[in-house]
Amino acid sequence: MSAEPIRRSLDGTGAAPNDDSSDSRTDAGVHPAGNIVSIKMITIIPGVRDIVARINEELPPEIRL
Repeated sequence: MSAEPIRRSLDGTGAAPNDDSSDSRTDAGVHPAGNIVSIKMITIIPGVRDIVARINEELPPEIRL
C-alpha cells in the first residue's frame, strides 16, 4: 500500500503542509502491515473541530490515525 491515501486525505482536509517532503515505501518482499508513519501536518484548520476524525473520514477504512 502506498502513502497516497494519506497524502490525499491531508490534501482533502487542508492539513497538508506546503513542503517538498516525499513518500517512502517498503523494501521488496516486506509487508507494510503495521507500519508506522510520521507526518508533518497543519493541526488548526478553521471550521474543523477534530482534525483526526476529519482525516479518518477521508481515509480508506484500513488506514486510521
